[in-house]
Amino acid sequence: MNLPQGYDGAEHTLLKGTTTNATHWTLIARCRGCTSYHDVDENLAVLNGTGTAQFAWAHGTTGLENPALNTSAFNVHQEFGKWTHDLNSSRSPMFESWVSSNLLVPAAGSSSSSSSAAPTTLSTATSAAPTPKASTAAPKASIPASCSGAGTAAFQGVLASGWKGTKVLGGLTSPRSIVFDTAGNMLVVQSGKGISYHVMSPDGCVTSTKMLVSLNSLNHGIALTPDGKTLYASSMTQAFAWPYDAAAGTVGTRSTVITGMF
Repeated sequence: MNLPQGYDGAEHTLLKGTTTNATHWTLIARCRGCTSYHDVDENLAVLNGTGTAQFAWAHGTTGLENPALNTSAFNVHQEFGKWTHDLNSSRSPMFESWVSSNLLVPAAGSSSSSSSAAPTTLSTATSAAPTPKASTAAPKASIPASCSGAGTAAFQGVLASGWKGTKVLGGLTSPRSIVFDTAGNMLVVQSGKGISYHVMSPDGCVTSTKMLVSLNSLNHGIALTPDGKTLYASSMTQAFAWPYDAAAGTVGTRSTVITGMF
């Protein structure tokens, strides 16, 4: 499954039955502006209000990066399912009356616009990454016992004699693939979020991080051309290319090179 785009400017009216406690929340709402969205190919899709449509549910044990943002990324859920619903059979001339009589009390703050600002923080998920190769301009250094800010590995590995492993980065959102550029920087595809750019120190620890490409349809693949000047990444159905500057950590205009993949 692919992380959906957030609804830009949608309006939610909370209704009776909406509750929260220390561990759970139940939301009952009327949403305006929630019947069209962009699919994994970034094409506009519209629900058919007079026919049938497929819906989905998901359950996960990890929290959102920022619950205040409807575009906030989240890690892969543990369970999900789909069903088909006949929207036409649910239509009723009494709908507006039902909404009016079931507004959440107090009415103040019963409706709000969804924020569409892009998330700028990283989730609490952890990921152990292979020891990156040092930049050709930097001297080689021994692997440190730990890297500042990386946190403690969730699971301890068992390595062969003479080998050593150190967690160099955490706080990623469903990391799927990594690649190192010609300057020794590490690029990571985070499913549902995009590609992050990580500057490495000679000992293999991360010294700085930024989002290089924010595109939540990216899923698995990432690669660089041998000269390191073109970056490729893919969604579930398309492959994209960007002109890439390793030293500056920037990309140019995106182009689509493959479509129709399954």
